[in-house]
Amino acid sequence: STLPPTLLRQVSIKLKNKAVEFVGQASVYDLMEYVSEGLAEWQKQFTDEEALAEKTSETVVEGGEESEDDDIDYYTATFTAEERKKLSRRQRQKLRAAEKSHARDAILLEKQRQKEAKDEERRQ
Repeated sequence: STLPPTLLRQVSIKLKNKAVEFVGQASVYDLMEYVSEGLAEWQKQFTDEEALAEKTSETVVEGGEESEDDDIDYYTATFTAEERKKLSRRQRQKLRAAEKSHARDAILLEKQRQKEAKDEERRQ
């Protein structure tokens, strides 16, 4: 499995700093040993930090700062042109994104049906 990019950047920075200590020496094996010994701990620290950040963001949302976006189901809602104008910019973006995803699904389903029909014709 691969590591998250943020953790990879942290590991890269730590390796660079450690490599500076070994200037003028054969350091490949020392650096590999440093990574093998420290990676598990760095990964644990990273996941703890991520969990803490997620927990604090959840408490902010629970603290009464919920936006109106949570009240709208963009996938089933239908709005008139006047209602769309009253929506905030972010709400309009979410609505357009939801409409696009439905349009893509319909297009993909139609392509799949056409392909299955062609395959069925070939089989006969």
